Amino acid sequence: MGLVFTNLIYSIVFIILTTKELITDKYDHDIDQFMYFGSRVLHGELIWTTEFDDKSPIIQYIFSLPAAFKNTSIFVLITLIVSLISACLGYLMLKDILQKSDLEINKNVESSILYFGIILYLTLLVCIYGSFHHINAISSSLCLITIVITYFNKKLNNKLLINISAITSAISISIRPYYLPSIIVLPLWLFTREAYKNKKNENFRIRIYLDYIKNQINWILLITFYIILFNLTPYLLTGNISAFIYGIKLNSIDYINHNIFERQYINIGRNPILYPILFGMVILPLIRIYYREIIYQYYRKKVNGLTNLNKINVDIIFFGIVSPVLLEIMFYRKHFFGHYFTLFCPYILIVFVILIAMLYKINKLIYNYNIYKQAIKSFSIMLLIACLLTNQSLPDTINEFADNKTSSKSYKLELIKEFINKERLENKNLGFLAPENNYIHWQLGESRHGFPQKAVFRNISTGKMDGMVKQHNKLNYKFLLPTSTDLCGTLNSKAPKYIITKNNDFSFNCLNKVSSKYELLSTTENLNKQNIFIFKRFKE
Repeated sequence: MGLVFTNLIYSIVFIILTTKELITDKYDHDIDQFMYFGSRVLHGELIWTTEFDDKSPIIQYIFSLPAAFKNTSIFVLITLIVSLISACLGYLMLKDILQKSDLEINKNVESSILYFGIILYLTLLVCIYGSFHHINAISSSLCLITIVITYFNKKLNNKLLINISAITSAISISIRPYYLPSIIVLPLWLFTREAYKNKKNENFRIRIYLDYIKNQINWILLITFYIILFNLTPYLLTGNISAFIYGIKLNSIDYINHNIFERQYINIGRNPILYPILFGMVILPLIRIYYREIIYQYYRKKVNGLTNLNKINVDIIFFGIVSPVLLEIMFYRKHFFGHYFTLFCPYILIVFVILIAMLYKINKLIYNYNIYKQAIKSFSIMLLIACLLTNQSLPDTINEFADNKTSSKSYKLELIKEFINKERLENKNLGFLAPENNYIHWQLGESRHGFPQKAVFRNISTGKMDGMVKQHNKLNYKFLLPTSTDLCGTLNSKAPKYIITKNNDFSFNCLNKVSSKYELLSTTENLNKQNIFIFKRFKE
């Protein structure tokens, strides 16, 4: 009954949060960056040809459809569909794993456990910071789809399925390269699952190992092929190979430097739902070790029991330890932000289903301490529900539903649009730049005139990208990527007629200098009241 009630609570929260994501214009500022570059590909501009971006080209292609409708909810809908498909496939895979595990769980309990795993997975996707608006959820879902197809295709060895799984892998990795090592080693997971059974086949062991090596190499080559195909093809067709190479070289250097562990610790604090989840991922291997003798004796009595036990052990090690560790290694090689926790979701799903199934069987094998076991069960369920309800996303959602006012950024957009339209009555080719605002650019269909998007612009202004720029100063790229000391001069010399700023941001302070080629307009009081300041070029 406890798990059924938990499933109900999680289902309700998932529906509420998903509804909010579909109707809101409040989301992480990264989405405006993705929407902007999606809008630019509709104008025939690939990233790295006229403007710099620190993401892979495939993200620009994906966001071209939402940008065409000027609606971020299109991307949310795409993510939701992919996530539901991955959840259904994950359900089928885990059902197959449980039914072949010899744990002998009755169908009602099995269905309840599987549903909990799926609704936990979906709820995590939508309630961890970034939610369905960010690219992490779709990347995680594609990763799970890859795992499922790879699992079922082990026996089928269907060429079409191999290619589909390689395609989902390539897209997932292109969106979030952090998945690269954990996806690449999927053949090792399947090979190791069969290792115990293959020990008895001494005459075929060499052939089995050779087959594994062949499959592993083919898997890596196939993923590499699709990654190159999806990202490089538009550059080949448009004759922009050099731009692609320059973009890859510039993005090979990580210019963000911060304490990964500290950021993870801080961001866990902002997502209470992660407390029991991460605890569960840690406790599964410990439970397996602590109750190893009871579990071993149970499986020893089964036909092919030890073979099936080996498969469970491999699943626990691979998804509870190896894959999360590989993700962590990738984070430490690059950097970490709070919304990256979403990338753990496929592994959390698999680990939690195995954890609950194993606890159910251990509960049946140990007849003593019934009161103690019920207390632990009740406490665990209460903790899962309490951490979900106190998670930052739910109160924010309730407040957003209660507030029917037009959002501040939508109101400011209308003011700026009105100003620009009036100015364009005299000059239809008039251009503008909002150095630290991507939202205005994609909503009004305006290019950034070679200047990098908001986050990169800020990183340049604070000097974070000086090392990268200087290291590649001999590259013949066409976009603007100055050092921090050159940024103000570049803004004065390369920006269009109008520059839209906020009080005391970098652009505002730069253009207020005596040597500036711009002057602050004094006829925009309504805009100024909303912290919108517009500079107009008076010198050429």
